[in-house]
Amino acid sequence: MEIIIWAVLGLLAALAAFGVIFTGIIGIQFSRNLKEGLLPYFFYPALFSSGLMVLLSSRTFSVDGGTNEALVNSSAAAAVWAIRLNSIFTLIAVADQVVRYFATRPKIDAPRALLFLAFCLFWVTNVPIAAYFASHQVAPELQWVYGPALIFGLLCLSREGAHETIKSSRNAIILYCAAGLVLIFIMPDKVLDRQYAQGYVPGLPRFSGLAPHAITLGLTASIALWCLITEPLKTKWINRSAWAICLLTLFLAQSKTVWMAFLVGAPILKYYQNGLPKLTARGIGRLNVLYFIVPAGMIGVSCIVAAYFLFGNGADRLQDFLQTKQGAQILTGTGRDLIWEIALREWHASPIFGYGLNLFDFDYRTQIHMSNATSGHNQFIDALGRTGIVGCIGFSIYLFSLLFFGFRYASQSSGLTLVVSLLILVRSITEVAISPAGIGITETASYVLIAALAACFTKAQVVNTRKFRTVSMPNQIFNKTA
Repeated sequence: MEIIIWAVLGLLAALAAFGVIFTGIIGIQFSRNLKEGLLPYFFYPALFSSGLMVLLSSRTFSVDGGTNEALVNSSAAAAVWAIRLNSIFTLIAVADQVVRYFATRPKIDAPRALLFLAFCLFWVTNVPIAAYFASHQVAPELQWVYGPALIFGLLCLSREGAHETIKSSRNAIILYCAAGLVLIFIMPDKVLDRQYAQGYVPGLPRFSGLAPHAITLGLTASIALWCLITEPLKTKWINRSAWAICLLTLFLAQSKTVWMAFLVGAPILKYYQNGLPKLTARGIGRLNVLYFIVPAGMIGVSCIVAAYFLFGNGADRLQDFLQTKQGAQILTGTGRDLIWEIALREWHASPIFGYGLNLFDFDYRTQIHMSNATSGHNQFIDALGRTGIVGCIGFSIYLFSLLFFGFRYASQSSGLTLVVSLLILVRSITEVAISPAGIGITETASYVLIAALAACFTKAQVVNTRKFRTVSMPNQIFNKTA
C-alpha cells in the first residue's frame, strides 16, 4: 500500500512539473504576439488573486473584526490556485522580459544595476541572513525568490513596456477599487468595518474593500489617482468615473498618512506637468508665485500661529487637546507606541540579527495578546526587531536609493517617481512599506516606482537621416509633447 501511495504521489508530481513546463512554453509563445511581452500586465492577475483571496475568505468585520487570520488561513481552492497561477505567470513574464532586454542590449545600464544591487542588499540582509542567523530561525520558502526576480524583470522593461506597465497598474487598481465598492451593497460585513471609531468623521465605517487592510487599499487608490494625473484615460466620462471611484475609495479607507501623502503629491505632479501659475501686473511684469505668494503666505501663517500662542492661550489649549483621546492617538501613533516598544525590546535582546522573520506572526501575537500587531508599524523599528542592525542597514540603503532615483528622475517622469518614493517614505513611518520577499498588493507602490524609473533609465538615442539629425529622448514618456 505504501508503494502504491508513493507511486501515485510521484505520478502527480511529474504531471505537475509537466504542467508547469507546458504552461511556461505556452506563455512564452503567447508573449511573442505581444509587443512588450507579458510583464506589463502583471498587475491584473496580482490584484485579481489578492481580491479573490479576500472574497473567498471568512473575514467578517461584524464578527471577528476583520482579523488577518481569516485571510492567512483561507483554504478556498480557487484562491489558492489563483495565487499559484499568479506566481507562475510572474516567473514566466520575468523570464520573457529578461530575454527581451539582453537580446537588444549587450549589458545592463549603470542605474538599473545600482538599484538592483541595492535591492539585493536589502533582500540578503532581511531574508536569508535573518532566517539563518537570527535568534529564532525559520525554514526557507520558495516565495522568497519571487521578489528579486520581479524587481529585476521590472528593471529590464523598455521605455514602451514601462509605459504600458504604468497604464495597466492604473486600470487594474481602478477595477479593483470598483469591485470593492460594489460589495458594499452585496457583502457589507466583508468590506466595511462599522465598529471603527478612530476616524475624523464620527460614525463613518472604514472601507477595506478587497484589500487585506484599509491602509493598503488607500495606498493603491492614491497611486491610481497619481497615474490618472500623469496618464489620464482617453474618454472623458470614463476618466471622471475613475477619479470618482478612486477618490471615494481613498476617503472611505480613512488612512491619515495616505491622505497626507496624496495631498502633498498631487500638487507636485501638477507642478511637474504644468509648472507654477504666473501673475501678470502692469509695470511689474510676470511674477512667479513661488517667489512671492508662497513665502508671503508662510510668513503670514507663522505670524498668526505665533500670535495665537502668545496672546490667545494657544499653549494651554494645545496641552488640553493632547490630554484628550484624539491627542493621545496623535502622540502615540494610534497605539503604535506599544508595538514599537515590543519590537525595540526584541532588538535589544538580539541587536545584530534581530528576533527573526517570525516576529509578529500568529503565535507571537497570541503570546503578547495583540492580535492586530502584524508588524512593527514602522519599517525602521520593524527591521530592527525582526532583522537587527544588519537588516535595518540594508533597508535604509535601499530606501535611500529609491528616494535618490525618485528625485533624480522627477522631471523626466512628470513627478511620478518623486511622489511615489515620498509615499513609500511616509508609509515607512507608520507601516511596513516594502518587503523583499513575496509579491502582492502591498508592494504596488514599489513596483510602480521601479517601472517608472526603468522608463527614465533608458538613454537618449541619436537618429540620423538624410535631411536632419535629431535626438529622441525615450525617458520623456510622461510628457505629452515629447
